[in-house]
Amino acid sequence: MNYQVPLLWLIYVFGSCTSANNTKEKSDSKSSDSVVVEKENIPVEITNSDSLEFANLPLQWEMITHQNDEFVLYHPCDAANPSITIDKEKMTIDVVYGQDGNSFTIKSWKYEERPYKDEFEYIYTFETVDYYKSEKTLKLNYDKGDGVSGWSGVFDTDGPVLFIPERLFEKYPKIKQPCRECFSEEDCPD
Repeated sequence: MNYQVPLLWLIYVFGSCTSANNTKEKSDSKSSDSVVVEKENIPVEITNSDSLEFANLPLQWEMITHQNDEFVLYHPCDAANPSITIDKEKMTIDVVYGQDGNSFTIKSWKYEERPYKDEFEYIYTFETVDYYKSEKTLKLNYDKGDGVSGWSGVFDTDGPVLFIPERLFEKYPKIKQPCRECFSEEDCPD
């Protein structure tokens, strides 16, 4: 009877140490393979092989519009030009639709390279949850060369919508819609 209490105590202590060591080993092996970020109780897993490509992904994007046989950055007089901002620290994708917007928390993402013509197509697929807790898949077909890239899932369209990264904003003509096309003459400055 005297030996039962110390024996149970030793089993408890030994079991706790073994359990803690197993948890640490799992944690250490996990950290060498991936990084887990948590935002609003949503775990985001990024594998080390993908993290370099994610680090090189442009953060600011603006939609381009085809007008008069060329692509332009079209700024309506009553809304903003649609844009996308990726925040790698917060793991979010913020979309401005014009007068409206939404924020998507990135739950997971993957990166693929596929042969395309004489080059590669770089595809990022983001599994997200939006502000309203709706799950949505956003996809970016990123052309690292000329920069014109298609975002799918951002707008309610059948195909991708064309965007350019911030490094190309100065290379495209900016067309601002005349104020008088949206408002009365009294509401528009000269």
